This record gives sequence, structure tokens and C-alpha cells, in this order.
Amino acid sequence: MSEPDSRTITAAPDTPADLPVPSDLAEPSGTLRSALRSVLLVLGSVLLVLAVVVAVALHELQEDIDAAGGPELNSPGGFGEPLSAGNTARYKDGVKLKLSALHRAVPAFGDGAREPGDRTYLFSLTYENGGDEPLAFGPDHATGFDFWAGTHAEEDALLEGAPDWENGEETEALLPGALEPGRSLTLPLRYTLAEGVPVVTFSVELMDGREPVYWEIPVDDLTR
Repeated sequence: MSEPDSRTITAAPDTPADLPVPSDLAEPSGTLRSALRSVLLVLGSVLLVLAVVVAVALHELQEDIDAAGGPELNSPGGFGEPLSAGNTARYKDGVKLKLSALHRAVPAFGDGAREPGDRTYLFSLTYENGGDEPLAFGPDHATGFDFWAGTHAEEDALLEGAPDWENGEETEALLPGALEPGRSLTLPLRYTLAEGVPVVTFSVELMDGREPVYWEIPVDDLTR
């Protein structure tokens, strides 16, 4: 019969899972939590400031772009999308340009009518400055507009039928150096068209580099 094993069996040491966790590491202390909260608040403030700085920078960049190229249209009237007479072009900065309908006038002596078939028309152009800055017309009080026979895409295509501006000096004399915000200005216009011109175009290009406006007017619509 074998004798009992007299060797002492030693218990295995505690595994890491069984080791006690110091109380100061069991969870963040109040001081540590406060420090973490402060860091998060600072980071949030920094991100907020950065967002504001970026927004301001983008706004200023857009203003610089507008100032460099001039305000864009906020309505039809640009190249490829001409208006008809009686309609208003609107810019993003609040400036408006309106060309009235054209009305047939009885030719007066010396008004430039060249042939019996020539036709004289009266209409007007109105500037309305709804923006925040003066609307400049230039040092020479330049009107910045033109009127030609043909579509807006074929300027001066029908030179033999070019409209004759009868009251140019009178109109230019009405132009101020600039139109102040909140003010409007209406210019009376008188043009004579030669017989046989199928369509005419009136355009305005202001001095501040903004997008030009076009009105395309079929002559048949004026003779009904």
C-alpha cells in the first residue's frame, strides 16, 4: 500500500483579475473630472471661435468677389436670357433697371427721321438704387446703355438700320454723377428706327462692372 504524498500543495497566486484595484484608480477623482470638463469646454470654445472666423472670412471673400466683378443679376436679363420691353432686371444688391414699353410717336421736324417709312418711339429707362452704396454713372455722366438693330447676340449686325437717338444730349444732361441709395431716376428716350428692321435690342452696362442687362424687342410687336 502506497503512503500518502506528504508534499505541501501551494495555492496558485492571485490572477490579475483577482488583484485588488487601488481605490484612487477605480474611477476618476473629482479633480480629474473637473479638469476633463474644463478641457472639453475650452475645446468647444475654440471650435466655435474657428467656425465664426471661417464664416466671416467666407463672407468677406464673397464681398470681394462681388466688388471685383460687380453684383450679379438676380433675375432674367443677362446674355442668353434677354427681357422684353416693360420688364425689370434685378441685381442681388438691390439695384433695379426697368425699360418701359415703347410707344409710337409722331415724327417731329428735325427729329432725325430719314425716310417716310421710319418710325419714332418714345420710352423710358428707370434706375432704382435699392442697395447700400451709391450707383455711379462715371465722371462723364455716361449712360452706359446702347440700342441697336438685331438680337442681343448680334450687336451692330444691321448697321444700315441702326436706331437714331434723337434726344441724347437732353437725356445725358439728366444724369447725376451717382444715384444715392433709396433714390430712383427715370430717363426719357426717343429713338427712330428705319423701315424693315425686324428686331431691336436695348442694353445697359453700368460703370461699376456689374453684369449687363439686355431687352430684346421684336419690331412687329411695336407696330400692332
